[in-house]
Amino acid sequence: MRIAARFWDAARGDATIAIAMQIRERPPGPGLAKVQSPPLLQRRRVELVACAAGPLRALFDRADVLSEGSTRDEHGALVYYGSTSLLVTLPQDAPRSTTLDRALAFDPHLRLRALRVAQREAAARAGGPLGPLHAEIRVGPAPRAMAASIALTVDVTAQVLLRTARPSRA
Repeated sequence: MRIAARFWDAARGDATIAIAMQIRERPPGPGLAKVQSPPLLQRRRVELVACAAGPLRALFDRADVLSEGSTRDEHGALVYYGSTSLLVTLPQDAPRSTTLDRALAFDPHLRLRALRVAQREAAARAGGPLGPLHAEIRVGPAPRAMAASIALTVDVTAQVLLRTARPSRA
């Protein structure tokens, strides 16, 4: 958009164009703002929760495990696809709250134990040792269980490295 400014020239008795300039449209987004210095002190409260290794191991030793999966021939390689579900029953004295459910869902020790169980189950069904494993882990409360429980589901995909026996179709 072009804007021209007109000024009255008293000596000549008419208006003259003194300035012609180009004005650009303002770009979208926030404009400039003055930078403010950060406060000297900041307060943040964080709640940390950790699961004890011994009781966690005991819970997994008593967990109900259900696995299914099979192998497929893909481009000359044998690939295992399967799923393992674990139903971990919590002790009766365990506090039932969303804090416990969230703590268990994000606890890396619990997720690693579930992954190891799923890897053992997958190797038993695949008919040979497995290569690198791709897994997706979902953790949440098990509302249909008779007792307070946490359900873990591990979906596994892995290439079978060496065929030692005919793979099962479980």
